[in-house]
Amino acid sequence: MYATLSLNRLLSLLVIPFGVLLLAYVFFRGMPIDLASAGRMLSSVATIWGVILFAAFGFSGKWSPWRIIWFLCPPLNRWLPDLNGIWRGTTHSNWSVIETVMKGATGAGPKVKREELPKIDLKVDEIVLTIRASLFKFEVDAILKTTGGTSESITERLQKRSRRDAFELFYVYEQNTPDPEHTDEGRHVGAARLDVDLDKWVLKGEYWNRRCWRSGENAAGRMEVERISR
Repeated sequence: MYATLSLNRLLSLLVIPFGVLLLAYVFFRGMPIDLASAGRMLSSVATIWGVILFAAFGFSGKWSPWRIIWFLCPPLNRWLPDLNGIWRGTTHSNWSVIETVMKGATGAGPKVKREELPKIDLKVDEIVLTIRASLFKFEVDAILKTTGGTSESITERLQKRSRRDAFELFYVYEQNTPDPEHTDEGRHVGAARLDVDLDKWVLKGEYWNRRCWRSGENAAGRMEVERISR
C-alpha cells in the first residue's frame, strides 16, 4: 500500500514512529558518545522499526495486527482506510450504445440519430472486486459475470481530496477474457476512478478501457460496489 500513498502520508506513517522509537531508545540507553555509537544506535532502531512494520503491517489477512487495530478503532480509516475484502455490485456501460451504432453501420439493425443515443439504456453487468492491501502490497482483482473476464490491477493510487475530505481510488488494470467474441479482445487494459464512501463502505465511480479501440469499440461506464466481506 505504500506505493498508493502520498508522500506526506507515507512520511507520517514511517518517519514519525521511527522518531518516537529513537527518542525512547535515547531515553533508556542514553545519548551516544561518538559517531560509531550513534551509527549503531540508528542501526538498532531501524532494525526494530523494520521488524515492527513487517509484523504489524506486512500482511493483509483479516487477523493481521493492523487490521484488528483498525477494526477496533474505526476513526483510523479516516486517515488510511482499510479497503481489504470482497466488493460486489454492478457496472453500467455504454456498450449497448456502441452495439446499436455498430449494427446500424453494418445493416444488422436500424440506424439511429445522434440525439437518440443518450436514450439507449446502458448495459448492466455484475462485478466482484477483491482488494488485498498491506503496507507492502495493494491489489485489485475483478470478475465480470457476463463475459467471465477477470482483471488484475497493474498500478494503484489511493488519494485523499482535502477539499472534500474523502478518498479516491485510482487503478489501471489488465483484463483477460476467455473465448472473446469478435467484438472483444482476449486481453486489454483499462482504468478506473472510484470514490470511497467510508460511511456506507461503497466504491463508486467511472471506468474505461481500450478494447478494440481502433474500430471504436472501447467502452466506458459507471461502477458501484459494496463491501460484503472484509
